[in-house]
Amino acid sequence: MNTVIAISQVVSTLIVALALLVGARQARHAGRQVEAAYRSQQVQGTMEVVKLITSPEMRSAARVLPSVIEVPYSQWTEEQKAAVTVRCNGFDVAGMFVRANMADENFIVDNWGASILEIREIASPHIAELRNRYRVESYWGNLVWLAGRWESRRALRSTRESVAADAA
Repeated sequence: MNTVIAISQVVSTLIVALALLVGARQARHAGRQVEAAYRSQQVQGTMEVVKLITSPEMRSAARVLPSVIEVPYSQWTEEQKAAVTVRCNGFDVAGMFVRANMADENFIVDNWGASILEIREIASPHIAELRNRYRVESYWGNLVWLAGRWESRRALRSTRESVAADAA
């Protein structure tokens, strides 16, 4: 009788172990599916951001920027303000997508980081005015955040290059 009980316990243990193994494999497979779906969503979001950043409106607004650089903010024309606003809005949306992990930060920052930083610097008086006017400190905050990310990456890259040069 003890032998039958021992055998049934061994069989039960093997069945439980097999069920756990199958469950673990299914969980791992489900995890891969979730990760693939997430990556697919991020690629789609990145494509949407690229469409926005390369839209005719953004390109047209970019052509106005050189005329803004040398002019004091108080003398900006409505066309210049509108162009800066278009660029700020576009890159703010890009920052929103990146912050929400709906777009690939590396791709966006590596390809448009200089433009993002440029518009943040050019638009700083415009940003300050709108933040003051609407009493919203976070106005175009995603643009400012994204520019900061690019600056951080650039500083890190510069530090790595200095360390590598010192080591050589």
